[in-house]
Amino acid sequence: LSVCKQLVELQGGDIGVLSQVDLGTEFWFTLQIDMIPASDIFLPCDKLDGKRVLIVDDNATSRMILEHYLSACKVITSSCESGEKALNIIKSEGDGKGLFEIILIDYFMPAMNGKQLVDAIQSLNPMDVSPELFILSSGGMIAEPLEHADIEALIYKPIRRNQLYDVLARANGVKKNSK
Repeated sequence: LSVCKQLVELQGGDIGVLSQVDLGTEFWFTLQIDMIPASDIFLPCDKLDGKRVLIVDDNATSRMILEHYLSACKVITSSCESGEKALNIIKSEGDGKGLFEIILIDYFMPAMNGKQLVDAIQSLNPMDVSPELFILSSGGMIAEPLEHADIEALIYKPIRRNQLYDVLARANGVKKNSK
């Protein structure tokens, strides 16, 4: 409570307690807080605006959620349910020229797991046009070490909107600033 008291008083507020035997205790505080218009709420979408993103996940609901989250950032999304289909999309539409700047890959997919897909994508793309690769995991143990793969981040499901924005924007900002 002393920490709460200090925090509230630092912000110019009041804090108190009301207690009655057999009725319980009520803790309260008051603060003067300005309203922030909804348009001023910061989402790190400015670093993602216009990016081309490929979502590879065998779960249709996961793909739909990621597409929904990314739609707020004005990214251009494509999605598919397998590593094989992802490679076909990259080969047919990209011609190795870096069609996608970001690829979100579920690790646990049948036939070709996320690490195998990462390896295949990296063999298709020259290093100067290689997309940023992110592995999605439902929390299970990943069998292969990922530290030697060129993966920006491992993101655990369920993915929250702000978590996704933060990870993608942070990685994108690092790439932009390092060039």
